[in-house]
Amino acid sequence: MRLAAAFLLLLGACGDRVERQTLQVELRVPETGPCRPEGAPSDLVIEALGDFPASDERTIDVLRPGGPGVIDRFPTGTQVVTVRALGDRWTGFGAALLPEFEPSEHALTMLLLPPDESCPLPDPALADTGGAVVPTNDGSLVFVGGREGEVGSRRLIHWRTGEVTAEVIDPGLQVRRSGVAAVRSGALVFALGGALGDEGPAHDTFEVYDAAAGVMDEGLHTLLEPRRDAGALRLPNGSILLVGGRATGNGEPLASAEVIDPNTRSATATGELPTARALPFVRGLDDGSVLVVGGVGTGGGPLRELVAFDPRSGTFVALGVDLPSEAAAAVPLPGGRLLVVGVDGSLSSYRNAPPILGPVPGLVESAVDVTLPPLVDITATALIDGRVLVSGMSALDDIRREFVVDIGSSSLTELPPPRAHGRLVTLSDGATVALDDMGAAIRRVSERSPFGNPPASLLAEDLALDAPGRWRSEGASLVSEAADARADLAGLRFADVAIELETAGSVEVLFQPDGAPATSVQVDDDEVGPTLCTLDGSGEVLLERRGESLRIVRGGEERTCRLDGLRDRVSLAVRARSGARFDRIEVRRLEAE
Repeated sequence: MRLAAAFLLLLGACGDRVERQTLQVELRVPETGPCRPEGAPSDLVIEALGDFPASDERTIDVLRPGGPGVIDRFPTGTQVVTVRALGDRWTGFGAALLPEFEPSEHALTMLLLPPDESCPLPDPALADTGGAVVPTNDGSLVFVGGREGEVGSRRLIHWRTGEVTAEVIDPGLQVRRSGVAAVRSGALVFALGGALGDEGPAHDTFEVYDAAAGVMDEGLHTLLEPRRDAGALRLPNGSILLVGGRATGNGEPLASAEVIDPNTRSATATGELPTARALPFVRGLDDGSVLVVGGVGTGGGPLRELVAFDPRSGTFVALGVDLPSEAAAAVPLPGGRLLVVGVDGSLSSYRNAPPILGPVPGLVESAVDVTLPPLVDITATALIDGRVLVSGMSALDDIRREFVVDIGSSSLTELPPPRAHGRLVTLSDGATVALDDMGAAIRRVSERSPFGNPPASLLAEDLALDAPGRWRSEGASLVSEAADARADLAGLRFADVAIELETAGSVEVLFQPDGAPATSVQVDDDEVGPTLCTLDGSGEVLLERRGESLRIVRGGEERTCRLDGLRDRVSLAVRARSGARFDRIEVRRLEAE
């Protein structure tokens, strides 16, 4: 079943010149299974999201199937279009990230999904063959390499969200790559190392696929040494860190690592790992720190010591923190946090202890007051709202089960059964995809987008709390129970933003760039502002951030401060000393000046 709607976006006006873009959006719904709607929806609620405040007049419209399908009032700066389909017995939601294109005609496809349901994707090309799976910045997935029986695969498949079938890129990879690592930097997907099969030497080459253009680089690029079963991560500066692995299919793990410049396609050696490891999780936290978690060491035993990478010196640092069990998944969370899910179903939470001193974290373990049922074959992925989706096979009855875990509020919610039973991947539009050797299934647990509008007044349930027992709610107020308790407005990003606060005690507002330490604005009972730029007074506080400029208003007085280096979009968080409280927090997007 498919629905059709066309959006005419009014994207800019300058004097007598009006610039328009036409975006054709095809809406689709699942054809089979529990996600298929019973009859056509009666209303389509269309919303434009971007770096501008919410407004029904400018950003929301309602279309009815069969009627006119043109919207001509969406504002400049629209980044995301969402659609909610409403019917008598079915509700579906979809989101499309707008491509960065010149004013012209373009088309997008959007898949509408009922909330929380796992919906099978019919294309068998989406089966998991053990290769790498990379989410791109437009909400799609790229499948790289894997296995075909006992040999590696040249597989390169690009699935665009909403499409019924995936595009098989022909001829695909230039060489077969089993045990390949892959990571995205911008629109480029890097296929790193791997081998011709389960045994034999690893490749010392990598290939690059431009997901925006749909083309491969010509020729192969060279790694410093042969490497398969390595961990990989895009660093905040755009370069790619490649860690550990093996030189042969049955060889001992490597302690070496290298960094790849995506512009020059050249590799540079870094310092060595404290302990050689293959198949590690390499994870970047939102404060810019980089962790190496798990993997197998010499002799094949699991490694439990957490290691940090310092990009300033190119060295690895043992943190003196050990996991309680072998890691099945390592999931970065807002607020400089990491959740590790053990193969035994145990949950271990680690947070960066303030003050954060550069990219090497000082991890503190926090108790997780959530107990999973007995599970095996566990996988996990972060949701865009700061929670975690955990999937595993029940150890009691061999049924696959999925749960949403919120470690800050100690809650566990079971979802309808998944339609695919393996690896989990989060798309950039907020949906999650589950993969197994038969195919894939997609699920929308959260409808949040980075450009969504927050509730007018934030409550505890709107925030990702850092750990259990560190906050308590008193009516609409949020009270700190620890000296450095932190809560993040997870998933949302702001260019120009206003925050209104009513507080008691010493608190901070944190502007968090992606992959860098946060900038702090202190709010005390009689003073407010960043270091060396404060305003005296008491009462309600208004903070207006526009790039590097911060306007502070309190008690009828105001001051403007400069926040050096804070140019891009930021997420927001608050931190408080023990006993401090937030009686009211209101956040809204500002119109661009």
